[in-house]
Amino acid sequence: MTDSATDSRNGLIKQAANKAAAFDDEIDLLELLSGLYEQRILIASITAICLFFGVFYALVATPIYRADVLIQVEEQQMGIPGLDDMSELFADETSSSTEIEVFKSRRVIGTTVDDLQLTTVVKPKYFPVIGLAIARRYEVTEEQPVRGAVLGARSFAWGGEDIKIDAFEVSNDFVDEELVLETTESGFKILFEDTELLSNGQVGQVNNSDDGSISIYVRELIAAPGTEFSLIKSRRLDQVKHLQQNIRVSEKGKKTGILNVTLDSEDPKWAINVLDHVSSQYVLQNVQRMSAEAEKSLKFLRSQLPDVKRELESTENALNEFRTDRRSVDISIETQALLTQIVEIENEISALSLKKTELQQQFKQGHPMFSVLNSQMQQLQAKKTGLTDQVDKLPDTQQKLLQLMRDLEVKTEIYIQLQNKAQELDVIRAGTVGNVRILDEAAVDTKEPIKPKKSLIVALAGVLGVFLGVVAALIRRALNRGVENPEQIENLGIPVYATVPFSKLQPKDFEDKGILLADSHPEDLSVEALRGLRTSIHFALVGSETKSIAITGPSPGVGKTFVSANLSALAAMGGDKVCVVDADMRRGTLHNYFHSPSENGLSELLSGQIPLEQALIPSGIANLDLISRGKAPPNPSELLMGQSFTQLIEELFKRYDLVVIDTPPALAVTDAAVVGAQLGATLLISRQGLNPISEIEYAKNRLEQNGVPVKGAVLNGVKRSASKYSNYSYYQYDYQTEEK
Repeated sequence: MTDSATDSRNGLIKQAANKAAAFDDEIDLLELLSGLYEQRILIASITAICLFFGVFYALVATPIYRADVLIQVEEQQMGIPGLDDMSELFADETSSSTEIEVFKSRRVIGTTVDDLQLTTVVKPKYFPVIGLAIARRYEVTEEQPVRGAVLGARSFAWGGEDIKIDAFEVSNDFVDEELVLETTESGFKILFEDTELLSNGQVGQVNNSDDGSISIYVRELIAAPGTEFSLIKSRRLDQVKHLQQNIRVSEKGKKTGILNVTLDSEDPKWAINVLDHVSSQYVLQNVQRMSAEAEKSLKFLRSQLPDVKRELESTENALNEFRTDRRSVDISIETQALLTQIVEIENEISALSLKKTELQQQFKQGHPMFSVLNSQMQQLQAKKTGLTDQVDKLPDTQQKLLQLMRDLEVKTEIYIQLQNKAQELDVIRAGTVGNVRILDEAAVDTKEPIKPKKSLIVALAGVLGVFLGVVAALIRRALNRGVENPEQIENLGIPVYATVPFSKLQPKDFEDKGILLADSHPEDLSVEALRGLRTSIHFALVGSETKSIAITGPSPGVGKTFVSANLSALAAMGGDKVCVVDADMRRGTLHNYFHSPSENGLSELLSGQIPLEQALIPSGIANLDLISRGKAPPNPSELLMGQSFTQLIEELFKRYDLVVIDTPPALAVTDAAVVGAQLGATLLISRQGLNPISEIEYAKNRLEQNGVPVKGAVLNGVKRSASKYSNYSYYQYDYQTEEK
């Protein structure tokens, strides 16, 4: 064979393998979908339960509302009054993150907690789960301000209850402890742990306990007598932290300076009140912060004014004394010009020195504004040095006079400047506005709570239900390792004579209320399958000395009695003389299929209490007799192993063409092995989805170890499926006569 032919053949083989793998994958998917379809009731039930709880939660969940406030933070100039000309070089916007932290500071939040008395937490007690939902839907009227007790639970609030407490103080022993305020006919009483009476009180009065541990002032109380309120005095710091965590502040947009403040609560009025108060406190502290800067500068200037005034008076006296001594000396025009220039420079240097002193109270030496001031002062000092050199060339009298007049004019100018700035700062301090303002007051949309999202909750509950249902179905399928197809049984070396489909005509408790389908519904699919079993057994018993068969199963509930009864009936209908024996003397139910009593059966026959003729019961079907199990004996295995049972079998072989014996489960007791050893064949019944393959193999091995070969097997209770075992779904086809 050439290389090209070989390559071509290998390619075809590979393609075929790929197609086979793809086909297997497709079939596995079909099997999975079929398995889920079979578990559709379980999936639908779990989905319905989840939907129920989802709808229930959506109806009873407390709605949460969101209050919001809009605040503008305007651009703030750096520096202090009087330095505007220099601070423009270093102007910057106020950091929004800084303002957010200021807004949520303990100083701002703590003031709100104190003013609104948020450390006092009082709420009505509602009936668990549904109480708050019922109370929330109650509409208050003048005739009936509160709803009456529901279900006789008078201690709970059911709608319309309200309480306002203006003052509440407790000792350290009761801080963060839940107290109970119970309304009475004349007022209220406060209990600890629902039993210990701490105080009795009246509305509108300051009420103190006898030991001084509690002081409370209730301004208003609307509730029916017996209604209970939960009353807690929490720690101030805890409430501050709670508000800091729940108040959210964010900047709208980037570098807009617009802060959006929100607070979520189930009580919209409370949320509005808290946000308005916090916002007002934030604006107030901003104004105080701005005025504090002006106050600080004003204090500094006022401290300098007395010293400057004393220096001014001293300089003026020195000039007057000099003129008096020299008898009214005047300066020349040239000296006057130098004086003017020197005074201007001195004034500028003094002004810069003052600014530098003020800056030292605001910034460190490394700040850029100090570099600018130092540079300007160096330039002025250089000019001053040049003018000083010119003054040194003047006569001594002119120099002294020039110096005194220069000092007088400089100090006068400085004193006037200080007074002007002090007045200016005083005006600024009194009229400080601040750089923040409230754009929108607190508001809440009570028609649209932010949560719960009812439609979303119901949808998620449905999705969760389907998911949990599928998971439960897969887990159930994984845990149920029962045999699913005949090939699994045939791999054990046991031929499968028939696969009997599940019949909806059989009741679930068919072992107790059996219906003989072979007689009542002869064209049922299960009966058609059992006809095939009858044919298979006929050929299996060819050559056997005794045409007899023992029918057993690995465990109870596989349908062995159902197969025994209907197989015997079909054999009798086919012309054979048949006797069916119930050898399960413990829990046998074969008599139910023929509507016969269980007494006077096999146990009485083997113990010698009745003869064979009395034990044989006509089944109502031609050529078919029945021997029921009889009364449950204490030693059924010993009876079956005795000589009486052997003699009975021999006698039945003589009288009947076919003997069918229904035996107990093979893995439960040894009766099946005892009976099977004396019959021509043993048939092992298993139920789809019930018996694991290992259980069937174990039952086969146990029978064979006792010298009882398993002639064949029947897979009972097979349900229609679109899985990969669909080659056994041909039972869905009915082939009935036209009359039917």
